[in-house]
Parts: sequence; structure tokens; C-alpha cells
Amino acid sequence: MQKHSTHQTDDLGKQILAATLPLNWVRNEHFTDYGKDFHVELCGVDGELTGESIYIQLKSTVSQKHNKDKSLATYALESKHARYYSKIKDLPVFLVLIDVTSRIGYHLFMQKWLDENQGWKRKRSISVGVPTKNLLSESVALTTAIQDAKKWLQARHPQSIQNAVESQVGSIIALDPRFSIRTTVEGKKVTHQLQALSNIEVKMAANDATAAEKLRRFSDFGDTVEFSPMELAVSGSDLIAMIQEHGCTIESKGIEASLLLVAKDKFDGAIYNSPSFACAVTGGTMKSIVKTTNQNCPIDLTLVLNQSDSKASVTFKLNKSIWEGATVCKLPYFEHSLRLIQTLRGADSIEFVIEHNGNVLSTIPFRNGFNVLAGDVLPLLSSIERLRRLCTHFGIDPIWNEESFLKDLWYFNRVAAMVFDNQWEGFASGVVTGIIAEKRSIAVIRKNKKKPAPFNVTIDLTYTLLGKELHLGRVSHDYNNMIATISKCKPAQRTAGVTKEYLVAFKPTPKSALVMQLVK
Repeated sequence: MQKHSTHQTDDLGKQILAATLPLNWVRNEHFTDYGKDFHVELCGVDGELTGESIYIQLKSTVSQKHNKDKSLATYALESKHARYYSKIKDLPVFLVLIDVTSRIGYHLFMQKWLDENQGWKRKRSISVGVPTKNLLSESVALTTAIQDAKKWLQARHPQSIQNAVESQVGSIIALDPRFSIRTTVEGKKVTHQLQALSNIEVKMAANDATAAEKLRRFSDFGDTVEFSPMELAVSGSDLIAMIQEHGCTIESKGIEASLLLVAKDKFDGAIYNSPSFACAVTGGTMKSIVKTTNQNCPIDLTLVLNQSDSKASVTFKLNKSIWEGATVCKLPYFEHSLRLIQTLRGADSIEFVIEHNGNVLSTIPFRNGFNVLAGDVLPLLSSIERLRRLCTHFGIDPIWNEESFLKDLWYFNRVAAMVFDNQWEGFASGVVTGIIAEKRSIAVIRKNKKKPAPFNVTIDLTYTLLGKELHLGRVSHDYNNMIATISKCKPAQRTAGVTKEYLVAFKPTPKSALVMQLVK
């Protein structure tokens, strides 16, 4: 019986598919499966199966149709097949179009294409455009496309991966049910984090001197150490005992605790208890480190305890960068920080209390040098406090910026002194110039030529503070010991309608002083 031409085209397409795909790829033809002609398993160059496979739906034609610019090979896909492909989650489905006349084939990953082109949900069929650059004969590009398709499916339908992970987790817990396990999956990397449900005693013994030294460093100082297979003998848990065969890295994560600072007077009486600071305690039996971890608190304190000599060292910093972006009047932890530093400056001793879950882990007295550490920070915090008072006085609340604060420090110290202390006093610097026309004043200046003398000028002042304007109003400037020089004004400098005006320059001497006051 003679075959129908369609059957001949299909058979020829299968022959071209077999000849085009890499020879070591395993093709399993599906004779009855709906919408999938082949299950293809990929092999590496060494002939070993890679564990990756795909479904292929083959469509062969004597003359392949294309769009106008020949960039796409087109095929009319029935919606019932589209619905079926979209439900397949375990393996990628590739549509392969083969022109048996030119013996050229093209491929397209269907699940992603159907997800991006939803027209099949509303029509009986949809035109699929397969890029003609996706040549079936280019095996390297085809392999890359298959790997990308697997990643897309894994990201879109993670349940199959999750099932495998859950099976692995079950096997791990079966080794020691006293542990719970938290699993994370990132791409092909699976990480298991174990948590003991109760206190579990696990014994580790070193099998040689090198391993013994590593255990000592971990136990005494909390150093991170790495063990090769068979360096350790482990007992107490079948799960932890796996490290004997595989090796491991042991790292001390420390514990989360809280740190309280108690300032004491010379009679050892408490004069101030600080708020509780979150901290991390790391290290070992011979040396431990306590470091504050409050994200919004500027106090950065590190306490190092050496058990061998029972001494403690303290590093204290003020981390102002955490204030960036906050407003001056709402700086986090500012009041606590200022109060703490003010108290520590005058304390005779400090006691560090470390607590964990309501239990006191350690109490460490410290008597030397903390007032010096606090004293370095106190002037800065005091300046910030005056800045905050000034902002409240003028009804502004600018954004904190340390660079702008340091640049404007000279100005707002003057303003704060005038507002809160009635006047600002300091050395006069720079030449002060002005134009005068009053005859009496001119005569006095000429008479006292080259002789230091006082003078006063009152002007309206506006300062810019952290980007906000502060209008002070009229401010009196009283100078003393200034030397005046006088010269005629040039025409361009004169006031309109005034012919006799003089330019006066007041130059400071080493003894010149300035007093600034608000004019009420």
C-alpha cells in the first residue's frame, strides 16, 4: 500500500531531525502521546548522559512559510495543543519546524512563548513565529537554549525542585530528629541550616596534632577553622558525625545579647544606667569580643575581654553617618547618647553588664580612661545639642549632614551665643569697609589716623544653616583697636546725588576684638 504524501513528509522530517541533532543525544519517539513526538536526552562530549532532557513536537513541511522579512518561520498552532504545553512543568517543550526541501530546521521553547503571547486563550488557533536564527543545526546554541529553558521552568514552577529538597531534608532529619532544618535554594545551590531543638552534647576529638591546634584556636578564641576529612572523630549525633567523612568549616557565630552601661561614683554607687544596647558576643573561653549592633544608634562600642590577664579594653566611636537623612531635631538616640557621654565623663568607674534572654552572662568593671574617651566626643555632641536648640528657637528642622554641619559650625556657634548668651565675643579678623559722608566722622578718622580706635556698625544679618535660612535681624558689631584708613570714593562708588563720600577701611590689629549682639 502506497504511503500518503503527508506521511512521507513526516518520515523525511524525522530523518532530518535525527541527522541534525548531535549523534550522541538519545531520541525516544512517542507514538501515542498527545502533542509530544520525541523525548530527547542530552549527552556530553564524553557520551555520558547529562541528566537534561526535553520534549520535541516536530512539524515538517515541503515549503516552510515565513513572515515578510524572513526573520520568522510561521506555524498555525491549535489552541488545544497550546493549553496542553502550558500545563507541562517538568520538562521544556520545543517546537521544531523542518523544511524537508531545504533540510533546514528551527526551534522554539514553547512554554515561555505561550506565557508571553496569550492570544491562544481567546482563539481556536494562533500563529507561532519561530526565529529563523534559532537553527536546529547549531548544537551549541541549541544546548544553551535548553539550559535557559530549564532555568525558566524552575523559576516559574519551583514545586518539582521543592519536592526533591523536601525529600533530602527528610533524610537529614532522620539521622537526628533533635535538629530542625531550614533550607534555602538559590539556583542549583541548596543550603541547609540546622537548629538544635534542645541542648545536645556533641564531642569532637582531634585525630592528629594539626587538628588539635585548630580545635584549641576555635575553643579559646573563636577562630574560624577548617577540617579535612578524617581529621576529627565525632560522637553524640549521627548527623554531626557526617563531618568525619566529608570535613567541615567550623565558625563561631556568637550570640545576640544586650549591653548595659552603669556609671558609678567613687563610693561605687550607681549614678546612671544606660538604655540597653543590642550587641553580639563572639570569641572563646580565653578571649571574647562584645560589639554593639544597634543599627540606628550612633554609639559604636567594642569591648575585648582577655581572660588570661582579666583585663578589658574598650574602643568607643560615635558613628554619625547613621544620622544622614534624618532631621536635626529627630536624630535617633541623640538624647540617650548625650546623657550617656555627659555621665561617663564624670563617672569614677563604669560597669558593663552583658545579658542574654534575661540572664546576666558577665559583669565587667572598667576604671581606666573611659572619661577620656567620652571627653573626646562630648564637645561635638554639645555643639549638636546647641544646634538643635537653635533650630527649635527659629522653628526649622533641617536635614542632618555632617559635612554641612562642620562647614557651618563657625556660623551657628556665633548665632547660638547671641541668642542664648546675649552676645558673642571673639577676635576681629579681616578688613571691614564702608562708605561715609558725615563730616564729623571723617574728621575723627583723619585725626586718629594710624591710631587704633573702636568703632561700631549695625547691619541686618541672615545666615544659612544646613540649607535653611536664619534671619537674625539687626546685629550690632562692636570693634576695638581697629586702624582706619580713608580715601575718596570713585565716581562709580558714590551714592546718587552725593558728591562728598569717602571709603573707609578698618584693619584689625593683634589686639582687635569683636562683640556681636542682637539689637532688640
